[in-house]
Amino acid sequence: MKALTDAGLRQISYSTRAAPTLPGPDGATIRATAAGIRGDDLHIYAGQAFAPCWSHTGHEAVGVLDPAR
Repeated sequence: MKALTDAGLRQISYSTRAAPTLPGPDGATIRATAAGIRGDDLHIYAGQAFAPCWSHTGHEAVGVLDPAR
């Protein structure tokens, strides 16, 4: 899957990440079609809040059930 990740102060990278696996027999995965970037993400980008460098950027994802997994 593709993801925006925090790569350091004022650095965002667009990278390929491992696809998620089902979280159990009753689990589901969602293929995100859109995600919003909130103020939290902007604070991390500006160095005003802590987040690990591997963290994903974007919240409030919208998507569809991915039956292929």
